[in-house]
Amino acid sequence: MLYPYYFNPSSLFFCDLMESKVGNQEHYNQGLPFAILALLSISVVMTVFFIWFSNHSGWSKSKKLFTSISGGISAFLTAFIFTKYHDEFILAASVIGFFPVTFVALDILKDSSKQAPVLGLISLFLLGYYNLTFYLNLFEFSWPILQKLCISLSLIWINIVSFNKQKPRRCE
Repeated sequence: MLYPYYFNPSSLFFCDLMESKVGNQEHYNQGLPFAILALLSISVVMTVFFIWFSNHSGWSKSKKLFTSISGGISAFLTAFIFTKYHDEFILAASVIGFFPVTFVALDILKDSSKQAPVLGLISLFLLGYYNLTFYLNLFEFSWPILQKLCISLSLIWINIVSFNKQKPRRCE
């Protein structure tokens, strides 16, 4: 694997792992299948999260359906960022995902006891901040680190929320 020599996580993006050639462009990227598999895994987790979260909320049926579908579509679109339409898929996922992410954030604020509110709000705030700085071309030096931080914190938070909601409640 050539990543220790050619991939610097502090200056390159997650999608840079999906280049077919690495380094001096003579070497085939042996990590490409693993990078795509990781991307698909993240997309599936995010899709399932939006569906699961909305089904476990106290929302109306139409809001649950809207959040499940739009959140799922947004997460699904991220699976295609390794194609030549990378920017278009990221933009579409960001626009479509705005409302479901907002609904989740508002629900966290409303019912913070079960949803790890601090980590969730930090994750969602950083995700919003990253998207704003990216589309406004501000603080470009911070994008690679912010991207990895957003992905990591979001996945950790999703797991915490899932475990908290799955815990059996004790009668006292």
